[in-house]
Amino acid sequence: DDAKKLSLIDDIKYPDEFSEYKKNLRKGSLPEIKEFSNKKIAIIGAEGTITNEDYYNPFDKSRTIGKNFAKLLEKIRKDKSIKAVLIRLNSPGGSSLMSDIISREIKLLSKEKEVVISMGRVCASGCYYISAYSNKIFSEPFTITGSIGVIFAKVSTDEFYRKKLFINPYILKKGEHSDVFSSRKLSEIEKEGMRNLVYKIYEDFIKVVSEGRRMSIDSIRKLAKGKIYLGEEAYKFGIVDTIGGFLDALNYLKKKYKDVSFEFYSRELNIDLNLFSLGLIDKFLFLEPLFLFGDFVKP
Repeated sequence: DDAKKLSLIDDIKYPDEFSEYKKNLRKGSLPEIKEFSNKKIAIIGAEGTITNEDYYNPFDKSRTIGKNFAKLLEKIRKDKSIKAVLIRLNSPGGSSLMSDIISREIKLLSKEKEVVISMGRVCASGCYYISAYSNKIFSEPFTITGSIGVIFAKVSTDEFYRKKLFINPYILKKGEHSDVFSSRKLSEIEKEGMRNLVYKIYEDFIKVVSEGRRMSIDSIRKLAKGKIYLGEEAYKFGIVDTIGGFLDALNYLKKKYKDVSFEFYSRELNIDLNLFSLGLIDKFLFLEPLFLFGDFVKP
C-alpha cells in the first residue's frame, strides 16, 4: 500500500487477479472450451511449513506448502465438474505472504464450491490463517491449532564474524536502510519499522479470521496473541466447527453430495489412518509434526 501511494508500483494484485489482468490484455483469444465430466469432490493433502517456494527433501521426506499449492486451488476453482473440496492440512504455519495468497485462493474457492478443512496433528498460525475462509473446519481432539499471531526474528552475526572467525564483513549499499536484512544489528528506526510491519500483518490476520469465521473482531482479539489451543478447546471457542478426523470430513461430504466421484490430487495425504484397507488411496505417508514454540494458554 505504501509503495503504491509513493508511485513506486502501479497496482496491487493477487496472483489470480494478475492472471485475469493479463487475459484482458490479450487480443483475439480463443473461445472457451468446456470440459464434460462426472461430478467430483477433490481431495488434497498439504504438509509442511508454508513458504514462498514449494520444496521437497527426498532424504527425510519433508516438504513445504507454497505457490504450487495456491495454483492447484486455482485450477480446482476453475474446474466446473468439481462440486466440493476436502483439504487435509498438517502445518505449523510459515510465510505471512504465502499464507495470505493461499488464504485468498481458499476464499475465492469457497464462494464457488464448498471447502472443508480437515486438520491433522498441527494446523496453527499461517495454517489456521489459510483455513479461516473455508466453509467448514474439522479438527481432531488433540490437534494443535490457533496461534493467531505474528513473529519477526533477525539474527545479528556481525560480532560472531569479527570476534570468532576474524572476518570483517563490509556491505556496499545504496540507501540508508537497504541492508536491513544483512548481518548487522537493526537501528532503532528500523526496529520501529519492523514493529509497525508486524502489527499490520497481525491486524490483517485478525481481520481474516473474523471475516472467515463470522466472529467479531473483539472476540478474535481475545483468542489471538499467539495462544495455542487443542482441538477441543478450539471447538468451544468457535474457531473450528466440528471435532472429527479425516474420515468424518469425508463421510460428511459423501452424505451431502451423492452420486459423485472422489478425485485425489498429487499432494500426499498424511493422516494417522490406514487408508489402504478403506480403498481410498494407494500411498500412505506418515511424518512427525514440526516443532512449535509457544505455550498452551487459555484466554
